[in-house]
Amino acid sequence: MTASVASAWSPEERVIWHDLECGGYAFDLPLWLELAAAAPGPSVLDVGCGTGRVALPLARAGHQVTAVDVDATLLAQLAARAAPLPVEVLCGDARDLDLASRDFGLCVTALQTIQLLGGAEPRARFLAAARGHLRAGGILACAIAGDLRSYSLAAGEEAPPADHVRRDGRVYISHATAMRVEADTIEVERRRRVIGEGGRRDLPEREALEVLRLARVSALQLEHEGRDAGLTPLPRRTIAERDGFLGSKVVLLGA
Repeated sequence: MTASVASAWSPEERVIWHDLECGGYAFDLPLWLELAAAAPGPSVLDVGCGTGRVALPLARAGHQVTAVDVDATLLAQLAARAAPLPVEVLCGDARDLDLASRDFGLCVTALQTIQLLGGAEPRARFLAAARGHLRAGGILACAIAGDLRSYSLAAGEEAPPADHVRRDGRVYISHATAMRVEADTIEVERRRRVIGEGGRRDLPEREALEVLRLARVSALQLEHEGRDAGLTPLPRRTIAERDGFLGSKVVLLGA
């Protein structure tokens, strides 16, 4: 699931940016595969699936995946990549999740997706909807941000290195330039640039500032909210920080 300042990127470029900024992360995949293998039944719900970073490995492992996102452009790319894997793509808002009578052994919200939904009220709507789509013994697994600190390149503080990829004679560069950790929110600021490869001047340079906004929530708070939705907190898991990627706490809520 994506959330950023509106900009003039084409649909193809939106896919490039999503893959560049999210697609290379793989440190959480062993956990999702482990939970799916232990789940009651082969059906997995991937909420905030994007272009399939989690959905595709799960499907390749033999799971039947229903992948949900609000961004139809990213879902179209996932559908193209998934054929002929057992992946069903659905466009919709997780806060109003309604998949009729379907139920799942595992529901995954990776990469802080649950924090993109807003504060306590929209999270409660999602948790109740997720509970209604879990079969007995099923698990909702939610990755949330670990311990974060504010930084800003303008203040001379160290930030993650820029990511880049080459496509069709252009270089796409994404650089996390600031993080603002407030009482209730986290803002991650990225500067996106497109330049001609090798200094080509026939391709105009473009630049935009994108801001990802997350609602702050602790593991304990999310577990309390899960109880209110009829879910049972299970032992938490952790995805360690490594290779410049921030770590995550994973809250597990059982049906």
